[in-house]
Amino acid sequence: MMRSPRQPFSAILQQALDDVLSCAEFWAWATDKDLHITYLSENFERITSLPAGEFVGMSRYEVIPAGMSDAMARRHRHELEKRLPFVGLRYEFNDKRGTRCFETSGTPTFDRRGRFRGYQGIARDVTEEVRDQERLEELGREQRILNVLFNHVERMANIGAWRYDPEKDVLTWSEQLYRLYDIPVGAKVTLKEGLSVFPPDVAKVLHAAIDEAMAGERAFDLTLPFLSTRGEERYVRVLGECERRNGKPVSVFGTIQDVTSEKRREEERQRLAVSDPLTGLGNRNAFRMELTETLKKVGARKREAALCIFDLDAFKDINDFFGHDIGDKVLREVADWLRETAEPGDLTARSGGDEFALLTSAATAAEAEEAIRRRLQPLVRRSDFGHSITYSLSAGIAVFPDDGTTAEDLLRHADLALYEAKRGRRSTIERYEPQLLRQAQNRFRLLADFREGLALGEIEAFYQPLVEFSSNQLSGFEALMRWRHPEKGVVPAGELMPVFKDKVLSVELGEYMLRKIVGDLKAWRKAGIDFGRIGYNVTAADLQQEDFAPKLLSALAEAELSPSDIVLEVTETSVIDEDNQAIRAHLQALRAAGIGVALDDFGTGFSSLTHLKSLPVGVLKIDRSFVKDLTFSPGDRAIVRALIGLGSELGYHIVAEGVETAAEAAFLHRAGCRYGQGYYFGRPMPADDVPEFIAEWDAAEEAVRRA
Repeated sequence: MMRSPRQPFSAILQQALDDVLSCAEFWAWATDKDLHITYLSENFERITSLPAGEFVGMSRYEVIPAGMSDAMARRHRHELEKRLPFVGLRYEFNDKRGTRCFETSGTPTFDRRGRFRGYQGIARDVTEEVRDQERLEELGREQRILNVLFNHVERMANIGAWRYDPEKDVLTWSEQLYRLYDIPVGAKVTLKEGLSVFPPDVAKVLHAAIDEAMAGERAFDLTLPFLSTRGEERYVRVLGECERRNGKPVSVFGTIQDVTSEKRREEERQRLAVSDPLTGLGNRNAFRMELTETLKKVGARKREAALCIFDLDAFKDINDFFGHDIGDKVLREVADWLRETAEPGDLTARSGGDEFALLTSAATAAEAEEAIRRRLQPLVRRSDFGHSITYSLSAGIAVFPDDGTTAEDLLRHADLALYEAKRGRRSTIERYEPQLLRQAQNRFRLLADFREGLALGEIEAFYQPLVEFSSNQLSGFEALMRWRHPEKGVVPAGELMPVFKDKVLSVELGEYMLRKIVGDLKAWRKAGIDFGRIGYNVTAADLQQEDFAPKLLSALAEAELSPSDIVLEVTETSVIDEDNQAIRAHLQALRAAGIGVALDDFGTGFSSLTHLKSLPVGVLKIDRSFVKDLTFSPGDRAIVRALIGLGSELGYHIVAEGVETAAEAAFLHRAGCRYGQGYYFGRPMPADDVPEFIAEWDAAEEAVRRA
């Protein structure tokens, strides 16, 4: 690398550029604003065999125009004076090696103020290309095809040219093919010798292709295996076509390329298409294909089989807490266990995520099912990957032929059984039963009908009052979703659990209910009705939406409502079981804005005491399951007292749900519960009935006070 003292380059950038160009067949150059050469990359001397020092400092006007025609020199001078880029400028250069031809391209550079700084560009030696072109013009037709083809292919990695003259039975090869076949360059090779590197059956295919080409029928493109002299199996791509002279075939010519690497990559792609890269087990697609064939064989042998689909319970928690590397190790451990316990003829697969599939056959389906149940034990497992990890399995089983005779039926039915296992207490194995399919069909119809009802506006907000025990004053309402079905009448939320488990539909419903509730509150506020605070139920799916908090606050602002008019009600399990980092962020932001947050169904979750203090809530709602038996269950009374005492000590407002009798209300009041909600105070009512209910309640309370 040479540089002028007048314009030093950054040493780091300079070295980086030289490193990049060290293996290139072109060099880089630069000039200053006066067009004096200030930089030539280090590979200049290697490529040109010219001393770089003699050129640094020279003007481009001195270097190039001597090797150009007058017209070309004038054009290039114009480009330089006008500071224009130029591309593919060729010029001759004479030195002791004779006349050389260089090609250069350059672009002007400017500083931040738009002042010209000079040119920078690249150049290369195109002498051989020019000579090839000259040879092409000078040589005859036959030599032109061979020589130009050979000259070009020799520059290409792993590709060589060949030509077969059947009249002389001679194969003419380029040097690359001699190297590929490890034969001395220039050795005379017959067609038989050329085909001998291929296995006999492959050689016959290639020989036939050459014969067909000579007959003028078609060109060929074949990928063939061959054995190298080192005993390595490799692959070549052979292209050939007929050369005709005066309408008659005289030879076959083409190229041969070593495509071993490409072939290996293609084989790997095909392997990955049917296997799981993490565990090495088959994937779902491969399992489905193999399952179809295996069931045919099982049926033909008068045997039966059991298909099991199982997954890891709460596997997401392992990934979230320990990291995906540990999660991957758990999955590989399960896969290894499947392989180690597999019997001959078993099928295994990782069918997706943390889900696996296993098929085993036996004389009877009962034996096959029992074999799977034994293999799955224990359902709760412990591992140590630097961390002690406990995980459990839930599984669904469908048997062949009782539960299905096709791969599609068995997979669907095993999936339904797994769904049933996960829906219950988990860590269990469920066998497919016909009612599971009916339940799934009912869920599908329910979701479809509900979507239609949502679109038609059949979903309404009903309101149930909340009352303060000490004063018997209305403190607000809880908004409850009701479906006014055209045939079934008013359907409560408790009958629509599949809707809330469908995250997409649940979010659509949440947004719909928000619009309904905000509209009702706006109308009441405009009418001067004091409705207190309104509880609004939201799901984990709602809270996981990135725009949930701003969308809620915006809706309240547009309706001229205060954030303090709303209390969000979230279930304990939804906050704890789901990915609650985003959920808690939303709740904290909304509570900071003035919106209340209530923990619904308190006491029914598995981790109430552990998580209670970390949740951004201000209200605890005791689940109705603890309230309904208060009058005759000492256990429930003790639980309710404990929950009220715990919540009150921690500074929460306590609401008891499901209050239906005066006795229950009296007990809760004495126990220190502040608010109650239930049929004792009022049933859920349509929005149109709320103003009259408030007026009547207030009138009754006023009458009591006057009395």
